[in-house]
This record gives sequence, structure tokens and C-alpha cells, in this order.
Amino acid sequence: FGQEVQGYAALFCLPSRASMFYRVADLIETLEQGADTLDPLVWPGHQRSRAQMPPQNVYIGVGLLGGVPEKGRGRADDVQYVPGVWADLDVKPGGFESEAAVDTALAAIAAVGLPPSIVARSGSTGGAHAYWRVPGGLSGADASRYSRMLHGWLEDTTGVLLDDVSEANRVLRLPGTIWFPKSGKSPATSTATDATPRQSPRTVRLLKCDTSGQSDLDLDVLERLAGPVWAEREAVRTRAREEWRRKNDASTIRWGDQL
Repeated sequence: FGQEVQGYAALFCLPSRASMFYRVADLIETLEQGADTLDPLVWPGHQRSRAQMPPQNVYIGVGLLGGVPEKGRGRADDVQYVPGVWADLDVKPGGFESEAAVDTALAAIAAVGLPPSIVARSGSTGGAHAYWRVPGGLSGADASRYSRMLHGWLEDTTGVLLDDVSEANRVLRLPGTIWFPKSGKSPATSTATDATPRQSPRTVRLLKCDTSGQSDLDLDVLERLAGPVWAEREAVRTRAREEWRRKNDASTIRWGDQL
């Protein structure tokens, strides 16, 4: 996010479903003090003590909120700043077949002039969260629009259906924290760049990512590559919504006549 921006970062935990909100400057200060854990920020947000709680999966909002929401983790309209755009490249049935397939897709993306600024390995079923930094950041609405644009182009280019995670209040796994599966699988650590965080069964480890020298996203390049595909997809979606409304209105009229 950077020191120059104002706002609140949302942390979200599962399975507790607890939400916590901190000024982004406070999170950066935690890093600068040399801490390698977010425990002091995560556990106070729970009503029960840490000893009484199961290990938590920790997620962070892709954007900063203008204030602390009264309930929930904030709506898309509450997001005032997003540092760029993002995409979820999952390894799963119907998604990418393997980590190697994800790497091939990322290499192809970089080859056409859209290299991600950060790639975070999700640590769960496989795959990655890719982030593209935009100088000066974006509003929540613009970040969501450009993420949808990128999403459509990635699907068209790779032939793989991706999860739509383009809403501005989306939370994604925090790099460096441990993925604790529900059952049947071993915990794994989400990583970014080449850093390898340590693991602890209850500690929320924080990965310090060095993004210096990483490329920024050129929105003109994105518009040129993805704009036509996105416009076509949006037109299809608009026609589908209009058709649904037309049928729904007709059903409502028929039901009204019966009354």
C-alpha cells in the first residue's frame, strides 16, 4: 500500500470469521519494527483467548477502506484506494491442471508486456494470486473494472475459467501466513517472491516482501490487449441481464394476472 496512502486495511480470519481493521501505517510500522508475526494484531480481534481458538487462516483486503465499517468487513463502496489489479490462478478441477501450468500462464502474460508485480503462492490447493501495481493506485471502482478486464483476457488467452475475484472488497490470503485445511491435508505456507517464512502451528507469520525493482502495470497496454475482449464480454453480460429482466418481468405480469 505504501506509507503515503491513508485508510484502513481489513484482516479477515477463518474459521472464526472475525474481522479486524488497522490503519495501513500501523501495519507498516509493525514491519519496520522487525516483527515477523501479526499475532498482536490478529488475536485481539477475537472474543476468546488465543489458547481457546483453533489455528486461523488470515486474509487481507486488496484495497483500503475509508473507515471502519459498522459490521462485516466492508462493502465494495467502502474501498477508497487499491494499489493495483489482481487475479486468482487456481489449480483445481476446471482450473489450471498444475503449478507448472500456472507458471506457463504467468510467463506468457509477462511475454506480452503484463508481468505481475507480485506473485503470491496461495499455499492451499495450488495456484497463485497475481498482483499488478499501478502507480498512484486506483479507486475501488476502477480497480474492479480493470481486474475484470484482465480476468476476461486471461480466460480468453489461457482457455481456463478463472474465479471472478474482482470485487473491490475482496480478501485474499495474506502471503507468509499458513494455510490450515479443514481436514485431510497438511498445513502449507503462502509465499511471495523467493522468501520462505517459518512455520508455527498457531502463529500467524508475516512475510516481508521486497517489491523494489518490480514492474508496474501500464494501463494503456492492458487496455490495448484486454479492452476488446472485455468490451465483448460486457456486451454479452448486458444482453443476458436484459434478457433475464425481460423474462422476469413477463413472469411477474402473468402471475399478477392470475391474482
